[in-house]
Order: sequence, then structure tokens, then C-alpha cells
Amino acid sequence: MDLTYFEGRLKASIAMLNAATDPCARFAHKRLIDAYRKLVCSAQMRPQHTGTEPSSGPGLGNALFRWADDGGRSRSAK
Repeated sequence: MDLTYFEGRLKASIAMLNAATDPCARFAHKRLIDAYRKLVCSAQMRPQHTGTEPSSGPGLGNALFRWADDGGRSRSAK
């Protein structure tokens, strides 16, 4: 899934939170909003492969992607 999808779901969840009157529904929508915000931030941090940059090699974006993909540990620390 891509960033556009997560942003759309986030906006829909915010609209549903604003429309909800039941406290349980508001709680559920708030939790969905929190989860979608995390997914949006995560998707924004991942480098977009455009084909013009190498998929491996030096670079901050590649290092961040490897770090996040590895659960936060560098590959050399294994």
C-alpha cells in the first residue's frame, strides 16, 4: 500500500471521528487515526525507488530504509 492510500484512510477516519456521537465509536476512530498517522510517517520515511538512484550503496535514505527494515539494528551489528 502506498502513501496516498494511507493519507486517504487517515482523512476518512478523521471525518468519521468528527461525525461519531457514541463514545465507543469515537474511541475506535481515534485509535484508527493514530495507526494511520504512524503508517503515513513510516511511508514518508521510506525512499521511493525511481530507477535513477541505485538500490544499494551509500546514502542516508538507503541507510534509513535498511535500519527500519531490520528492526532498528544495523546489518553489521548482527
